[in-house]
Amino acid sequence: MKNIAWLLTFLLLGGSAVQAQKDYTFKKLNRLSGKLREISGLYIENENRMWGHNDSGSDPVIWAFDASGNIVDSIYFHDAPAVDWEDITHDDEGNIYVGDFGNNRNKRQDLAIYKYSPKDGSVSKIAFSYADQTAFAPEEKSAWNFDCEGFAWHNDSLYLFSKNKMSYGNYYTKMYVLPDKAGTYEVAPRDSILLEERVITAAAISPDGSKIAWVTYDLVKFMGLPRFKASLIVSSGFEDDNFLQGKLEWYRLPKHGTAMQYEAVDWLNNDTMYIGAEMSWLFGARIDVFQWNEE
Repeated sequence: MKNIAWLLTFLLLGGSAVQAQKDYTFKKLNRLSGKLREISGLYIENENRMWGHNDSGSDPVIWAFDASGNIVDSIYFHDAPAVDWEDITHDDEGNIYVGDFGNNRNKRQDLAIYKYSPKDGSVSKIAFSYADQTAFAPEEKSAWNFDCEGFAWHNDSLYLFSKNKMSYGNYYTKMYVLPDKAGTYEVAPRDSILLEERVITAAAISPDGSKIAWVTYDLVKFMGLPRFKASLIVSSGFEDDNFLQGKLEWYRLPKHGTAMQYEAVDWLNNDTMYIGAEMSWLFGARIDVFQWNEE
């Protein structure tokens, strides 16, 4: 199904331009096992082997599943508590990184990323703090911009994108950069951007490094029930690792009859992404496919 009717143009601040959007298709890939009902991160190892993990309140486990959504493997992260796991990424050597940096109340002082080595099964810890956070939590909720739900690996570094407190914040996303090696770090914002009425919930860089995708949404309530306005944003044409300075394309994500809480994304190839949605009151957790059509 073509989605040209959904294509919208948004006014974006922060120095980035809006790019004309390409024609694309969006379809369901599979429904996930109940073990991943709150999928919050996605890593595509290959077309028939993908990894995901749940949000807060679950065991420190990542689950492998096939193209039909069936669980085929799992890895338990020993000595790595799952306080609030929010995203997963990987490097060129097959190491897997899980971000335990969910910080909805902006109080945490134990933020970490756990690095799993498939060579020996070891898990190492990358601990960090934000140099620009001096209160836990800031007195004013409008300053609550120390949550994070999306990150990606690129050239020996990890790129984290902050999540403003919805309904209180100003929708600015800050980008922080960490080494991909075990240690303890204090990091200051490298760059920032205003994504109007959207916060980032997942991030992934294309295999060729030319594009970065963010799953974003805004939460509103209608008659007391939550409703998510979700978009996929793709940045391209940036120089080096200046991801927030690229040209942005916005794609509205469908509701499937009810608002979907999209929380995960990864690239199958340079033209196709898989996007994960948590279980809703109407649907189970699922993976959808976003693919640009040939021009």
